[in-house]
Amino acid sequence: MDVELLDIYDHYYARQAVVDNAINRRSHELLQVIKKLRGEFNVIRGRERDREEECEGLRVKCEAVMTEFEKSPAVSLSTLDSKVTSLEAEKTRLETVEVSLRKEVEELKQDRLVSFAILYRMYRAYEQVADMKEPFDLSKVKGYRSFYKKDHTQASSDFATATFPWLDEFVADPSASIEVLLSKKPSSLQRPVPLRT
Repeated sequence: MDVELLDIYDHYYARQAVVDNAINRRSHELLQVIKKLRGEFNVIRGRERDREEECEGLRVKCEAVMTEFEKSPAVSLSTLDSKVTSLEAEKTRLETVEVSLRKEVEELKQDRLVSFAILYRMYRAYEQVADMKEPFDLSKVKGYRSFYKKDHTQASSDFATATFPWLDEFVADPSASIEVLLSKKPSSLQRPVPLRT
């Protein structure tokens, strides 16, 4: 009796270790996505800073030309006209770049927000199911419709009939009772036997 309890106890902790590993893996994946998003955000912010610095440089040039014009009104109109034309062309080019950058930033923000929302909802749902004290009952889920039961039953049947090749190592006889399966320990969970010399 005590050996069976110890085996059940060992199986419980082995299963808990698998669940902990799955949670850790999911958390690690989520942190990687967040880190990637931060990197992309920093790149976009750097582009915006460069554009602002370029605009500031053009403003300074324009103010310098205006100051020079006020000091020496003898500047030829053709020189000023050519400078104005080149500055207007530069301004138009920068406005086009600004519009395309803003559009790109908005698209990236929307893509990232959608991706993050999907991941966050999946993670929250997983946490809620993991935190439940009672067995999971689909009919108690908010927004559940009775026609979902057919899909849920089909998914349960698919899972029950699914094959897992990695279990073949531990389950030699698939028709064996659960007690027989629980009494077998994988070699990775067995206690090492001390060698006597």
